[in-house]
Formats: sequence, C-alpha cells, structure tokens
Amino acid sequence: ALAAAAVAPAAIAAPTCFTVYDRQGEIVYRDVALPFEGAADPGSPGRTAMRERGEFLECAEVHGNHYGTSRVWIERQMAAGQDILLEIDWQGAQQVRKVFPGCVGIFILPPSVEELGRRLTGRGQDSAGIIARRVAAAVDEMRHVREFDYVIINNKLSEAIEDLQTVVRSVRLRTASQLDRHHAL
Repeated sequence: ALAAAAVAPAAIAAPTCFTVYDRQGEIVYRDVALPFEGAADPGSPGRTAMRERGEFLECAEVHGNHYGTSRVWIERQMAAGQDILLEIDWQGAQQVRKVFPGCVGIFILPPSVEELGRRLTGRGQDSAGIIARRVAAAVDEMRHVREFDYVIINNKLSEAIEDLQTVVRSVRLRTASQLDRHHAL
C-alpha cells in the first residue's frame, strides 16, 4: 500500500510471479500479469526453464514463499521510459543491482521491532508462532539496511508515503535521469 500510493502515477509497480502458501499451509499459485505457463510453481519446468534462460530479473525464497520479477517486462517498461518500483527484499535487491548497478534502493523499516510485532498481531491473520518467525526474519533482514541508498521509517503511513514520494522525485531530477527523459536538451 505504501509503495503504490507513493509513486503513482510517476512510476509503476512491477508485477511479481510468486508461489504463496495460505494460512492452512496449502500452496496457492499465482501468476500476476505474467503470461508464462507454469511460471509461478518454483518446481515446474516452466519456472525452472525461465530461471535458466535468465527471464527473471530476480528471484528468491522469502518466508517460505517463492518470488520472481520478469526481466522481459522490466526491460520493456524501461525501453518505454517508465520508472519502475520493485517491492522486493534484500536478496532480490542484490540480484537487481548486479544487472542494473545504477538502480536506487529504498529500505522501509518499522519504527521498532516491537511495533512490527504489534502490527502483525493486530492484523489477526497469523498465529503467534508465525508472527515470531516473521519478526525474527525481519530482524535478520534489517542487517542489510546499509546496502540501500535510502531508509524510510514507516512510523506514520502518511509521512512514509511523503518520504517515498520525495525520494522518487529526487531520483527523477538527477541530471542523468532528466537528460534520458528529455533527449532534446
């Protein structure tokens, strides 16, 4: 919600191909806006072949779920001059930086680990055990914060949205970005 609200219409969020487990542990396969047969199943020939052909810009396992971003989709959007937002974890960000070293990384943090636990509990969607695992994983992920260019503390949603909009705007105003967009200059 934060990312989509903050960047529209200046940028678009990239669709993600993913495998997700529901609350009962059943696998839910989804292919969001990607027309690749079998791409969402991490063990399927379709997804394996896509990975081997380099069709994923990034792919990773996060909290037991498998995610990936279509390289073809990203390249098409970039060729059209579109700014793109990827909602990915540090593993995916490391992979993206290898392909696009000039990309901008933004790490969004909760105001505290305790507050993260309260927010997850307040959703009422997960058991205490799952929440404890997610909080522990978040603490581990936070160790990668220094790999990113910007950090936004999501204390109050409206302020975090404003902060993200500010980062997106500042990146768009960089000399190289402006000259890429305005070839006549």
